[in-house]
Amino acid sequence: VTRLPPTHIGAMPPAASNNAGLLRRPPPESPVGGIPASARSGAADDAEVKVPSGSTILMMRVRMALWRLLLCVRDPPVAPEAAKESTKDRTDSKAKGILRRRKDNKTSGGSKRVKWRVVLLGDEDVTDDAAAKEAAETEARERRERFENMVKLARLPLLTYEELIIPMRLAFPDMFLLNPVAITLDVLVDTFEIAWIVYTVLKQPPLDVDKLEKAELEEELNGASADTEFQGEKPYTAAHVLLDSFTAVSLHVARITNAFTGDVQLWALVQIFRCLRVRDLIIYVEKINNDLSTDVKFLAVYKFTLVLISIPHWVACFWWAIPSQWASEDGSMDLPSWPSQINLLTGNPRYHPDVLADPEAYVLSLYMAWVGLTSMGYGNLTIVNQLEVIYAAVVALIQMVFYAFVLGTLFHYLVRTDESTVRYHELMKAVETYVRDRKLPQHLSMRIRAHYVFQHTKAATGSAKIFNQLPTSIRTEVAVTQYQRELTSTWCFWNCTTQFLATITMSLS
Repeated sequence: VTRLPPTHIGAMPPAASNNAGLLRRPPPESPVGGIPASARSGAADDAEVKVPSGSTILMMRVRMALWRLLLCVRDPPVAPEAAKESTKDRTDSKAKGILRRRKDNKTSGGSKRVKWRVVLLGDEDVTDDAAAKEAAETEARERRERFENMVKLARLPLLTYEELIIPMRLAFPDMFLLNPVAITLDVLVDTFEIAWIVYTVLKQPPLDVDKLEKAELEEELNGASADTEFQGEKPYTAAHVLLDSFTAVSLHVARITNAFTGDVQLWALVQIFRCLRVRDLIIYVEKINNDLSTDVKFLAVYKFTLVLISIPHWVACFWWAIPSQWASEDGSMDLPSWPSQINLLTGNPRYHPDVLADPEAYVLSLYMAWVGLTSMGYGNLTIVNQLEVIYAAVVALIQMVFYAFVLGTLFHYLVRTDESTVRYHELMKAVETYVRDRKLPQHLSMRIRAHYVFQHTKAATGSAKIFNQLPTSIRTEVAVTQYQRELTSTWCFWNCTTQFLATITMSLS
């Protein structure tokens, strides 16, 4: 292909055009900037160019101007979108081509023939910008993931604290109403919950109410949701926002009301309303359990410890709240309440209900809770008060569920046996007997044991089952990736087709 150098583009005479002497914009497939099309597509080419003299160039330009003037030739109008797209294509190109003069120039007659070579240069600016943009996006994504993990780790202990402190606020109000430490902790917990509400609202995508109502209607009619979009986590609606916001603010309103009026009834009512945090904790633990990145062992230990502590804790707090606040109108705990009976039976003046401090009262209530939950009986105490009798019956029901949970969990993790593991041990014993009876050499015995160990490990991890459930295309790609090093290092596979290599790797898999 013979073309002029970049400095002489546009100096071509009309006769060189393919349109009867009319100068027009070159078609899209023609070279741009003096570079052949093959060079823009990634290939290199050598162009042999005949350089005219200075007078010839001047005459060519004059003739071009006259022809344009006489024939009224104009460049076709270019739309702004097309011009912008063309500029974008040129600036976003991944490689640029330039013409460089080669050293083997020749002189023929009065003209000088020059060979031009196409050299491909990488567009470093575009490449650097793309790499910087990708690095910035990766850093932003990692920063967002770290923030989300930090929020998840922080919310779990805060909800656990709230679940444990609610019954204590109800049973021992004087310990939490005007205590600066309790006030500070409550403000921190509720501030975090308000921030969590804002974060959840901002993170949640816009909700299609009509689609949600249609999905709920189909769920009521068919018994299962037909739309898989709403089968997972339920959307966070405006009702949830108002309910959670009121739960966070109500505690401080009740505390301020008590500071001015001394009323405790509103405080107790707010604690009953804040039991919704227990529901939030259950939902949040279930959400963490469904997360694949969660440590299953840690979560199992957390749930077992939480139940082991929470049930006696709640039972103990209600044991003290019944005689102190609900059994009598004036709040006195005289006989026949159970604290007065303990004071009478022990004869210890420190156990008198009017003298007991809140921490000592909690320890005494915890003793009553464990006595009831372990079915040891209440000793010489006689439950006479009507509310205490009803609560003792409720504790007996809780005791059965508590026993079942604790013993079932312990047996599940400590005594259970895996059938596959039992079969594996039996198989290995049979292999040892087989090797010993036939007096096989040591290296052969080790190979036999290694084979069965490999088969057991492969079956235990379920890799074969996972691989067989994949589609054929993904299975082929996995197999080729897995054996890529072996294929590239073996010379007999170097010039083989892709289909042949895929068949080989599938056979190996």
